[in-house]
Amino acid sequence: MSLTATTPTSVTLSPVGADASVAELLGAAAGLLQAAYARVAGDYAGLSEEDLMGDIVAAQHVQNSAWAIQSHRLTQAAAIEHRDDPNPIEGAYPLLIHRVIRHDPGSFVDEWFALETGTRLGWSDRHSNTRLGEALDTLERCPRLVDRVGSGTLDPGKACAVAQVTTEAPDHVARQIEDRILADDPETMTAVRLRAKARRLRARLDPAGADRAAQARRRSQVGVWVSPHHEPGLSQLTAVLPTLEAAKLMAAVDELARELHQVTTTGKTLPQCRVDALTDLVLTGVGVDTQLTFTIPVAVPVTAPETAPAQELLCEEPDWDDLVDGFDEASVDYDWHEDGLTPINGLDQLDEELRALIAEELEDLNAEARARRESVGQDPPDTGPPDTTPPDTTPPQSGPPEVDPMMSPPTGHARHVAGIEDVFLPRVGIIPAAVITELTQVLGVKLTRALTDATTGTVIETADRSYRPGARLARFVRARDQHCRFPGCTRPATLSDIDHVIRYPDGNTAADNLQCLCRHHHRAKHEGGWHVTMTPEGVCTWTSPAGYTYETNPGN
Repeated sequence: MSLTATTPTSVTLSPVGADASVAELLGAAAGLLQAAYARVAGDYAGLSEEDLMGDIVAAQHVQNSAWAIQSHRLTQAAAIEHRDDPNPIEGAYPLLIHRVIRHDPGSFVDEWFALETGTRLGWSDRHSNTRLGEALDTLERCPRLVDRVGSGTLDPGKACAVAQVTTEAPDHVARQIEDRILADDPETMTAVRLRAKARRLRARLDPAGADRAAQARRRSQVGVWVSPHHEPGLSQLTAVLPTLEAAKLMAAVDELARELHQVTTTGKTLPQCRVDALTDLVLTGVGVDTQLTFTIPVAVPVTAPETAPAQELLCEEPDWDDLVDGFDEASVDYDWHEDGLTPINGLDQLDEELRALIAEELEDLNAEARARRESVGQDPPDTGPPDTTPPDTTPPQSGPPEVDPMMSPPTGHARHVAGIEDVFLPRVGIIPAAVITELTQVLGVKLTRALTDATTGTVIETADRSYRPGARLARFVRARDQHCRFPGCTRPATLSDIDHVIRYPDGNTAADNLQCLCRHHHRAKHEGGWHVTMTPEGVCTWTSPAGYTYETNPGN
């Protein structure tokens, strides 16, 4: 099959004129494309197959040219440096003077520019950095191929494929490779064929460099990753490893899987037996421990009318019988050694220890609520001894309705088993509730508890006085945020730093002033010019150096 390159459809510049700026031209092009899209769904009846194919080719030419324009603009914008230099006048204000320095495109790349691009366009950090890297590499290594992309005839993926092969090659080698590629009509070749051709040229013109580049590529590609599957309850495990090791691994998995398939009594298929075989081989001699954190909802104080008496903070304990239903008493570990952990040893210990800690926590919350009301004159000071009577668990009729998310039917696909719902693990997938219940019966389990707002689900916690949050507060913040709070970032909270939104000691070490940030976005907050504010409910509003704002919600 042969492909014939066609010239892009000509566009009349009458709406803006030939001397229009790039922004005006792009605006006119966007308007023309939107007008074309408004017609595309209804005017096809009278068009032949060749007419439709012509529109397909023309649309691809538009995409090609847009990619080349965006690539140039990305490298030009990334070359703008923002610097805060000390004021040369001693003792003068401001202490730092902001400077904007323009470098030649490609000679400088602002470290934080990809964050601005990613948040503006809704890209992930990886996507934003990859796109910027493509623009820099192709313009530096293959500028004439980019010109061909800008004319609309060459697909951007082909230029990127050639640029990747010429990475770290001497300039004269890169020019020779580009010359040969252009001479062979790259529009008619696929990206795979172009990459293979470029590698053969690189090996011939620069054999030592080609070998080093191949080794670097292989080293950067190996690894093991896990990602959620589109079917809840399944995850996808991907491994890239040397071919010899992969052959030995698959031989071992296949041999064990066939043995399991011959003796299975559950009707498992051979692919299912391969999964069992891989799991058995990997987990041989490996111990697995799980920790379950139960979020226990409490009702928040309601602001009463001025004429009505002030209400107590209504805090309820869960139905303990339902909470522990399904747990094997002998399978629950007892561990006193982890600071801030609530250890449980069987049902008796659960009733005794966890009830006492929950009652203590709720009493602290009630005391804080009374103190706040006294400070604003709602209640007379309480000079008597503290009330150690357990709070009334029956809400008044005028208060909010009783809400208990743990015991109420979950929404969506989540199911409810013995007080436990389906659990979503970031970047891994969904673990069904029935599987969690089974885990608690066969594995060592540590149980902890966290108090949450019964209406919003936000974790409630009192402040620590030190800079570093205590183990319990840190666990609460991670449970609330679940991942890095920077817009678009999904790095798990367990792998992130806990950052003060307002610098300590100006800001308290409290849940409403703490957020989880991965190390890269933590640096962006302190060094990259990004600013953030947080509401008491944990909603963060980020402001970029360019003045655009983005909102992130806890656990979203």
